[in-house]
Amino acid sequence: MEEVFDPPVHFDLVRHWQAHTAGLQERLWQGEAEIRISPVGITRLQDVAAQAVLDGVNQGKPEPGGWRRAVIPIESLDHAEAELLRLGPEVAVLAPSELRERIAASARATATLYDGEIQRLDRRAPSL
Repeated sequence: MEEVFDPPVHFDLVRHWQAHTAGLQERLWQGEAEIRISPVGITRLQDVAAQAVLDGVNQGKPEPGGWRRAVIPIESLDHAEAELLRLGPEVAVLAPSELRERIAASARATATLYDGEIQRLDRRAPSL
């Protein structure tokens, strides 16, 4: 069974797709975060970040040591926390304060885990 689709006479697929994509971007990005990011962090972002985030970083202000201060779009605090934590000490969140506090709490919890819990587990593990 062969089907044929005839678009409306004045339908412009390119314009329709551009409008749809722009609308999606507006709904996707729910806020912004101000960050400082190192050269290593910028390199890591190239493989994992959305183009809008890369654009924000590229438009940021250069700082000493190759670091860059930038404002990037974020989907949500949860998503931003997960995405920025993967950069470890190569990024510092300056604002919003809630995101900065969440990342600091996660970093402290991770340090506590590695400083204490892992050592206790190592002592209980049999030697090989």
